[in-house]
Amino acid sequence: MRFPSFFHRPLLGVQITDQCVRLGNAQTQGQNIVLSNLHKADLPELAVSGGRIQDSHAVAKVLRDLLRKADADSGTDIALCVSASLVYSSIIRVPLARVAEKGNPMDLVERAIPEAVGDLLVGVQTVKKDLLGEERAVLCMRRDIFQSFSQTVAEAGLHIASIVTLPTIVSAVTHEVNGGVAILLPTMQQTMTAFAGGWPVDEAVLAEADEKTSIAEAGSIASEAAKFGRPLSSWTVVGPESFVKAFSTLSVPPVSAHRLSQISEKQWEWLGVLGGIVTGSVSGAFVQPSLRRKRSTEWFLLAFSALLFAMTGLMVWSRMPAPDPVAPVVIPVQQSSASSVSVVSGSGSQKSVSSASVKKSSSGAQKSSAKRKV
Repeated sequence: MRFPSFFHRPLLGVQITDQCVRLGNAQTQGQNIVLSNLHKADLPELAVSGGRIQDSHAVAKVLRDLLRKADADSGTDIALCVSASLVYSSIIRVPLARVAEKGNPMDLVERAIPEAVGDLLVGVQTVKKDLLGEERAVLCMRRDIFQSFSQTVAEAGLHIASIVTLPTIVSAVTHEVNGGVAILLPTMQQTMTAFAGGWPVDEAVLAEADEKTSIAEAGSIASEAAKFGRPLSSWTVVGPESFVKAFSTLSVPPVSAHRLSQISEKQWEWLGVLGGIVTGSVSGAFVQPSLRRKRSTEWFLLAFSALLFAMTGLMVWSRMPAPDPVAPVVIPVQQSSASSVSVVSGSGSQKSVSSASVKKSSSGAQKSSAKRKV
């Protein structure tokens, strides 16, 4: 039985590259990462080129075939891993006088990105605050590229809940939110990325990565970050051991042990499906054009549960026994012929009047009333 997502269901991780589509589930168990239900299928030639979908029907068909193998539900929310070259990252400085402005300062955003804002999906997040203002990370993706991915996965019966890239996945999983991530695997797109507050702020895609080129590019990115007061805390290197040793020559050493070390080199090709466990983190869901969707069944179950809870509460309240009426408390007063009553006069002084005099006056009153009757 599959429970709806408002109980607990990690997103399905999907990665689309120029050569193939990968699909799978990832879960965290304590400090461990567990991969399961992994499926992969090659794409027809030129169906995807440069990370961009050229033949949406061919890609959708491959996705549907993989979904059947994975026994995934129609309408499943996914974390889609795309090429890092499709996402442009930068950072802007917002002066203190403009921090309180509603919305994002689009004039500053336009200066930081190479294309017209109207053609882009833009995500902005504050990553640093100081006495002079704020630094905000800017992430952009072409609107037409996102729409092509969205339409393709919708044709396969899926829905994009978040967009991720390999560098953002590695940063989120290793918790290196202010460091650098170097992905130098021969079978993957090779990138160098600097992060601030969990968001990518500077990135370089390497056409060909050898040790010398990688070190030079890493040094350039680290120097740029230090120049603007954001020195990298460390480097996380995903690649052959020779590259890891080469990075140890930098002034900022790489992370020698991180959670990705639990994944063998044979499983590194499945890094893209880890997007399902970092969704919701700043570094994972940096492009989120809509809130996570709930299917009609989930809304029905949620409404039914609320109605059932209300009816149960009403029935319990109606069956509660009514409180017993409070019986009047009778305090017996013993009277004696010699008893006296204290009377408080208007001046505050007390006078003691005997009960005999009270009886006498009452009998006198009775006599006078009898005379009036005669």
